[in-house]
Amino acid sequence: MIRSFRSPQKYVQGPGVFATQLQEVKKLGNEGLLVTDDFVWQLVGNKIAQDLEQLGMKVHVLLVAELDLAKWTKSSGLEVIIGLGGGRVMDVAKTLANKMQARCAILPTSAATDAPTSSISVIYDEQGYFVGYDHYQFNPDLVLVDSQVIFDAPGKFLVQGIADGLCT
Repeated sequence: MIRSFRSPQKYVQGPGVFATQLQEVKKLGNEGLLVTDDFVWQLVGNKIAQDLEQLGMKVHVLLVAELDLAKWTKSSGLEVIIGLGGGRVMDVAKTLANKMQARCAILPTSAATDAPTSSISVIYDEQGYFVGYDHYQFNPDLVLVDSQVIFDAPGKFLVQGIADGLCT
């Protein structure tokens, strides 16, 4: 039987890594796009953006509610796309990184999905119905998991993540 294994280039996990390991994101580039949603932005995103800027990184922010992929795929200078949040945010970040040929850092905020480490994005139509998958040649460059943030997320996300993992 032939077996194959693919994974992110680097995986860092532990309590407080969003506060102590952001230099791993900075190593991927000097200018990045932080993809998140309004809830996660308020929860941890604003702090992460400020901390990355203190490390010398120029950070732009894209809230998935204002989703305009065409605008960002034409942006120049972006070296790394940072997906901070849940499955939709991670899928958008991986899509942008692929289209822009940029590095990709994934910072999940719950255990609701297996999207952080995968080399695919789920595609939905405007009504939210499943359309298909985009497959990429590479997995994310970095997955940074703050286990305290995951622990503090609602328990239903852990159950959803177990189900998602079993399905895939």
